[in-house]
Amino acid sequence: MNLWTCVDGVLGESVIRVSDGRIRFTDSPCPARYCVHTGWIERTGEVAACLPNGVVIEIRGGPRKFDAINL
Repeated sequence: MNLWTCVDGVLGESVIRVSDGRIRFTDSPCPARYCVHTGWIERTGEVAACLPNGVVIEIRGGPRKFDAINL
């Protein structure tokens, strides 16, 4: 499955792509485009955000995998 969608934000439209259980920003009107450079996210709890545009994507559902645990 390949799906592209546009999400309206403060600065304009962010373009989001969903493919094979993963999601990413493919375009956004922000100046630095950190959101686009984040690339694909696919694990529960992962987040990609375009803070200047006010758009956040997060993977939900399924068990979370932690890379570190604090006591």
